[in-house]
Amino acid sequence: MVSGQLEDSLRHEIESYIEGRIGGIKQEIAALQSRQAARGELSEKLNQAARRLLQCRDLQEVCDILTDAASGFCGHAGVFTIGNGLVHGACLRGGGDDETRERFRRLRFPLSEAPAFQAAMDNGDPVVCMAAPAELSGRVVEVLAHEPDEKVHLFPISTTGVLYAWGDVEAPCLELLAQVAAVAARPHLQSVPAASPAWLDLAPVDQQLHLRAQRFARVRVSEIRLYNDEAVKAGRSQKDFYGVLKPAIDSARKTFYEKFVSASPTMVDYLHLELVRSLANDEAALLGPRYPGPLV
Repeated sequence: MVSGQLEDSLRHEIESYIEGRIGGIKQEIAALQSRQAARGELSEKLNQAARRLLQCRDLQEVCDILTDAASGFCGHAGVFTIGNGLVHGACLRGGGDDETRERFRRLRFPLSEAPAFQAAMDNGDPVVCMAAPAELSGRVVEVLAHEPDEKVHLFPISTTGVLYAWGDVEAPCLELLAQVAAVAARPHLQSVPAASPAWLDLAPVDQQLHLRAQRFARVRVSEIRLYNDEAVKAGRSQKDFYGVLKPAIDSARKTFYEKFVSASPTMVDYLHLELVRSLANDEAALLGPRYPGPLV
């Protein structure tokens, strides 16, 4: 009888132990599956952001997409562009209301006024600092209403700008996004004609105007070539594109002047550049002796 009781007791302890171990293993499996799912979700989130960045059509879109993607890995995110010793606010997410975002876009200050920005540019490495005027420029601290004990992270985007983040920052993800953005921005920086003003010195609204002007020039010259095939051949053989295409070229020049040249003192005659590049195969003389020359 006593032996049977001992057996029952031992069996009960073994069963309890096994049940406890099984329960623990199930919890470990659930936790592992949860971590794997989280890793898969994070990987897809980063991949999607990278794809969007690499499909951007211009620099402003790179800034917009980067800021939007980065906001998923921190409390607040913004992008500053940097050129010729000046820092410019480009776009902001989660940092306040519409007025704050507009003030951010109007931010302009010397790079030398902000040691944290300078360090990020000089070293090419992320910088973490306190949100203090001595580190970031008083203008940034004031516009973003930073608290003195807040930490901010700066991730360099090559030499073109900085991804700026604060509040629950997932630094490795943001550093990766900044690196992808640097790759995405490179062809758009290279595509800005050498004759244009320093691109990063332009306000965002002027950058957009320049990009629209470039697109207009490419489309209009393509249309001239498409709808005037025989005249284009004649212009090439006679070395006088303007002479045989005067109505079409004059119409394009008039529209370009009204839409773009008159709208901004920084404008470049992208139409002229496209006529030389695409129509005359980089031989300006083929435009002919009567061609009036660049509008600006």
